[in-house]
Amino acid sequence: MKDIKLNLGCGMKKREGFINIDINPSFNPDIVLDLNKPFYPFKNDSIGYIYTTQVIEHLEIHLIDFLKEMYRILKPGDGSVEIIFPNMFSLKNRIRYLFGTIAGSPEWNPYHLKLVHPKYLMLLLRHMGFEPRIFHRSFPHFPFDYLFTASISIRARKRN
Repeated sequence: MKDIKLNLGCGMKKREGFINIDINPSFNPDIVLDLNKPFYPFKNDSIGYIYTTQVIEHLEIHLIDFLKEMYRILKPGDGSVEIIFPNMFSLKNRIRYLFGTIAGSPEWNPYHLKLVHPKYLMLLLRHMGFEPRIFHRSFPHFPFDYLFTASISIRARKRN
């Protein structure tokens, strides 16, 4: 049986082979769903892969509640989630903030409800039963590589 794959918060960027989900019906997603209201309409341990890009910073619910729902619906062992989010903690954005020009940053958006630090998300994912890793790194041998990238990409596998 083929794994079910979800594209959460797809907007206009639908992915082939995925169930595309968005809150806005004008984007014509496969499922119209408000991600701020867990219990998502999927069975426990039923989803193979979840992709979400530029979504978590817009959610009203606490990040923990969103991650709990990901954990609930992902298959144990090989189910994974890929989370891509803007890096407001990049060196460039820190300098913009100091000089009062953060609004000039492409990562800044007045609809961002929360800033997520990559280390915080990694800690949360580990604590909740995932094995996370940053899979796109600007400088893989530099301990603070998140300072140099505009977006952070984390892939996390659900433990057994």
